[in-house]
Amino acid sequence: MAKIVKIGWIPEEQARKLGSVGISTPQDLLNLCNDPENLQQVAQLTGIRLRTIKKWCKNASINRIDGVGTQYAGLLNATGVGSVIELAQSIPQSLHREMAEKNSTLNLVQKLPSQTLVGKWVVQAKGLAGDIGKVEPL
Repeated sequence: MAKIVKIGWIPEEQARKLGSVGISTPQDLLNLCNDPENLQQVAQLTGIRLRTIKKWCKNASINRIDGVGTQYAGLLNATGVGSVIELAQSIPQSLHREMAEKNSTLNLVQKLPSQTLVGKWVVQAKGLAGDIGKVEPL
């Protein structure tokens, strides 16, 4: 499985803290997000702000979309799309245009995803959105 450091822009030191309480993969993080009581406990044990962990939960969720890696997740986040639910609610053409505009000023990715790929992301997000109501606690 992917290392936790590879998702959600989790700094190495904080990833180690998560690892110390048994969270070492994106799936571990998503499982944690389904349990608000444990989420609070992990925040206390690691010293990581609860709000920060919840943001990482959203990032881990969006990284479940095929083809969305760390860089594209960053670009999506720059356009205001930081979760599967937000992606599912997007209009592919508008989102693609916003991504192009943001990337032209922020230069986050070398190659922009095609509008077709963005459309596939939205379709996949719609399929996942019903399963993750508890996964995106903010």
